[in-house]
Amino acid sequence: MSKLVLDSLEIKNFRAFKHLRIEKLGRVNLIVGKNNVGKSSLLDALTVYANRGEPYMIFGLMRERNEIPSEDAESKHFRRSVADAQERLESLRYIYHKWPEINSDVEPAEIGPMGGRGDSLSISVRFPSAPHYLIKNGEATFVDNEEFSKHASLVPAIEVRIANTYVYSFPLDQAYSSRLIQTGRGLEKDHYIYVSAGGLALDEFAAFWDKIALYDTEKQVLSMLNIVAPEVEDINLVGNEGPSGGRIPKIRLPNIDRPVPLRSLGEGMNRMFGIALALVNAKDGMLLIDEVDTGLHYSVLPDLWKLIFEVAHRLNVQVFATSHSWDCIQAFQQAADENTEEEGMLVRLEHRDGEVVPVMFDERKLNIAAREQIEVR
Repeated sequence: MSKLVLDSLEIKNFRAFKHLRIEKLGRVNLIVGKNNVGKSSLLDALTVYANRGEPYMIFGLMRERNEIPSEDAESKHFRRSVADAQERLESLRYIYHKWPEINSDVEPAEIGPMGGRGDSLSISVRFPSAPHYLIKNGEATFVDNEEFSKHASLVPAIEVRIANTYVYSFPLDQAYSSRLIQTGRGLEKDHYIYVSAGGLALDEFAAFWDKIALYDTEKQVLSMLNIVAPEVEDINLVGNEGPSGGRIPKIRLPNIDRPVPLRSLGEGMNRMFGIALALVNAKDGMLLIDEVDTGLHYSVLPDLWKLIFEVAHRLNVQVFATSHSWDCIQAFQQAADENTEEEGMLVRLEHRDGEVVPVMFDERKLNIAAREQIEVR
């Protein structure tokens, strides 16, 4: 059995979580729970962890939730000004538990395996009294406040550590640069893929398809499409002659003499294609799927989970998915029970005494819950 990216998970002071401890994770993990209990916060935490706390990724998550000023939402780069720094500083409260006033007393947000071992990541806001790193000719140089003041205004900075080693120090008035301090620790971005409830964008379809075209994994994608539509004989991405341009997925059907747009068969096919492409492209990394069963009929879910377990094992992918559906849970339990090579874990998040806590169901407990129709959503 290949090593998991995370065999456990501990999150402190991040979004919905004051202190969440998940003692055991599997190859495939299904996260369930009521609305506003923290399922999205858990996927956010995994996203930040997978991207090594890259500041622009943090701001990207905030931008998706309208948590940063609108002027930042229109640009991929930050303008350099003290006023902008103050706005960003105030917005950063949203990544911390219960949205505290951002000052020197705010505890770091921490994400990683339990016990602080391995590449545990912490996100702090440091104020001008703290030492700084300065980028000179693309290299990170440690400077004191006097030296730093010669080059930049003294403003707060996001500081990220992995295993107690600085990875980023990002003054909030600076333009974003991918050459910001990087150590190369943790997951590379190519080894992390997120599929939203709305699915992949066309450019993502094209990028992922080009990485697998003419490889054996292309056949695996077709197998997953055949779960929904057994009649599909082949699939490819072809140029779109319409005003939007780009490439769109088209399929070959028996007795049809021209390619048919995939979406002509419904949103379920589009959803399945996105999940399949993401899964085979997440080799040796992590796949996050929000509302995995969106657009899919309950009858196809057992076969979907069966293939997810099989492909995740073969390609060494750790999967985290969310759902509200009892049908999805039952299908997950069935696939986990049948697969003898990898373990599936169901994690139910619930509010208890003002905090979010996990209730764990391994395959044995989940089997009992499914048999006795015990509510686990």
